[in-house]
Amino acid sequence: MKTKLRVGIIINESEERNKLNDLFRISKLSADYEIILINVDYETNQKNKIIKKIKSYGVYNFILFLLFKLIISLEKFLLIKLKKILNRNTKLEEFNIKLSDYNDNKLSKIKSLNLDLLLKNNYSTLEKKISPYIKLGTLSIKFENQDLSVLEQINFYKVLNKKKNTEFHINYLKKNLSEELCLIRGNIQNIPIFSLNLNKLLNKSYVFLDLAIKKISNNNFDLINNEYLSSKKENKLNLFPSILEQVNYLFSILNYIKIKLITKEPKWNIAYKFSDNWKDFNLSDLIKIPNPDNRFLADPFILKEGKVHYCFVEDFDFNLNRGCISVFEISSEGHRFIGEALKENFHLSYPFIFKNNGQLYMCPETHEINEIRIYKCKNFPLEWELEKTIMKNISAVDTSIFFKENQWWLLTNICSAKMNDFTNELHIYSSDHFLKNNWIPHKNNPVVIDTLKGRNGGLIIDDLDIYRVFQSQGFNKYGESIGLAKISKLTKTYYQEDDKFKIKPNFFSNIQGTHTFNYHEGLLVIDYLKTDK
Repeated sequence: MKTKLRVGIIINESEERNKLNDLFRISKLSADYEIILINVDYETNQKNKIIKKIKSYGVYNFILFLLFKLIISLEKFLLIKLKKILNRNTKLEEFNIKLSDYNDNKLSKIKSLNLDLLLKNNYSTLEKKISPYIKLGTLSIKFENQDLSVLEQINFYKVLNKKKNTEFHINYLKKNLSEELCLIRGNIQNIPIFSLNLNKLLNKSYVFLDLAIKKISNNNFDLINNEYLSSKKENKLNLFPSILEQVNYLFSILNYIKIKLITKEPKWNIAYKFSDNWKDFNLSDLIKIPNPDNRFLADPFILKEGKVHYCFVEDFDFNLNRGCISVFEISSEGHRFIGEALKENFHLSYPFIFKNNGQLYMCPETHEINEIRIYKCKNFPLEWELEKTIMKNISAVDTSIFFKENQWWLLTNICSAKMNDFTNELHIYSSDHFLKNNWIPHKNNPVVIDTLKGRNGGLIIDDLDIYRVFQSQGFNKYGESIGLAKISKLTKTYYQEDDKFKIKPNFFSNIQGTHTFNYHEGLLVIDYLKTDK
């Protein structure tokens, strides 16, 4: 039986525990490691703690600290009441070691813990003293190249300044080496409410920290993703946000709530254009297909059969609160609605269509039932039946399937943190046949962790070249724009794509986003987001 790695974390029980709760919860499910807490509490008297903080921060910064903590506490209280976040308080196996004097006796007690790894947590002096007793090395998780200890300040400014995402990377300093090795890096989309955004950052980043520890446990280092980051300079942060900044944040929240209450939700729409070149991104002459009453159209995929193009779309019904797959016929004479091609008692979207030996298949998004399904066309274009469920118990969206170099490949978007946030992770699977249910995950999954290019938005096969259409997300905005990347290398252990084109939502007036683009034999289709007048 494999021995679990023992991962040590130095914490101050009174202040650090809540920030790490999600990590403790994840670690309890791991077969690769266990977490050992080393609690330091230099001052147990609350009055003395306050006096010490005032001396450390200064009176003005201590007032800012109190205001900042008040905002965080009130926001968390309201979100817990509204059931937007959980009030977690994980029971922990703890090693309550007081290390205020650092004497040899207590350091030897740490040695007896037999730690394999130490997760750095801004106790640099003590961590340095402990490091000789760590067998493998130290791990660190950084946000915007800053330590976890200042994540609240980083998160505050990201939300206040409406930045699209927050970068993170997980570094590993192997014992007896002088430079940190980056194991995993990526970014996470930001949303307007501080506490929700903080909860999201911690939850998602700890899942990748869990993955990094598994890499170390299995000695599975991917050289193509490893980069030394020691040369990067850290940006300076204020100790705490100023009074003006905190007031501005409160006003931004009120404005966000007001907009949510009084502004109409924008709707997706689709449009098309005849062109001999799919790289013709002059989209000002697109032809719109109007949304039917109380519905919207999105995720267009195009297929030419004979002399006619058929556009398969997500057809979302507001009365049912779910989508089906509908078809429009498009020719030089115009477009017309043909009917519903596929309807289930759960939501369907992203109708990805492909051929094998002349037979048409569709892989629509079936995330609501946690499956990836393949449907077979019985009578084109409106009769389809379920052929095979190729993956079960998987929370995945926007799946594309293609054949390349004697292998079937599946590109999909998964939220490893199980938060239904599919904005940044691209996962790849391979199989010798697309109808088998033993798809093999890529060695480096997720191969992309990036809100600006992680999520799929279509696929274009141009002779031997394959272009993945990807979405770019904005600050609290899904489907802000589109990009296209050429897949330059794809094996079971390696993935590389090169960005080639960008499509901004500027081809019609007053549109707010675009997130799907496809082309087939002379016709391109695209969707766009717009608020009805």
